[in-house]
Amino acid sequence: MNLSHEEEENSLSLSKFESMLKTNKVFFFDSEEFEDIILHYMDTGRLNLAKKSAKIRFRTTSKIYWIKISSGRNVGLRRQTRFC
Repeated sequence: MNLSHEEEENSLSLSKFESMLKTNKVFFFDSEEFEDIILHYMDTGRLNLAKKSAKIRFRTTSKIYWIKISSGRNVGLRRQTRFC
């Protein structure tokens, strides 16, 4: 069976995510990968894994980011995200 490039990437992301859950190792996923993982679990009815992946995604991307403004002041920006 031939997988498209996108399907192959999704499969690798899912394998990496499931490995992370089993081993408690921390892996990097970009936002698009997390979106694909979450949608996959929702589409396949594995809602507990969808919720778990969404919580991990929001926990890792809702940090405080500092940007340097032209005046030299640092301004903290907090991304407001909530998951119910």
